[in-house]
Amino acid sequence: MNTLMKKLLLLVCVWTPLAQAHAVDHRIEVSTAAIITLNYANERPFAHKQYTLTPAGQNKPMQVGETDAQGRIAFVPGELRHWRLKASSADGHGVNREIIVPAPLQSETALPATAASTSDSPSPPMQAIVPTRLSPPCDQPVWLRASIGLALMFGLFGLYQIFLRHRPR
Repeated sequence: MNTLMKKLLLLVCVWTPLAQAHAVDHRIEVSTAAIITLNYANERPFAHKQYTLTPAGQNKPMQVGETDAQGRIAFVPGELRHWRLKASSADGHGVNREIIVPAPLQSETALPATAASTSDSPSPPMQAIVPTRLSPPCDQPVWLRASIGLALMFGLFGLYQIFLRHRPR
């Protein structure tokens, strides 16, 4: 085996395990989430502003992010009901207050979504529980993707060998 082939074989052996490390799988879960809507006083959405959500009594935020184009923050509170919401904009507008997320309703009917108020009263109820459905993490299983990748690499290697042998010397 010539040195070029040895280098190519070494490259394939080193590169193959790294190819899987770049994969990012996803899962979609439909469940009950709390949605907080932030608006300016003139009813414009508090859009694309930084926020932090911290469980009451803790220092480390549970969720950090940016509001969407409608000024909404969506999160799954779990069993925690008391949260500290901090959101601010570069021009000094913002909110820093404790919010109370009510327990999910057990009925099958959903309540209309309403915006979170700015008073000290608890937030309005969130929507009813939706049965949980999980999507598959990817269209094909990992073993199938790895097999396709190996077949592709061996196929390219075979084509390289065919062209190498038919090359005029």
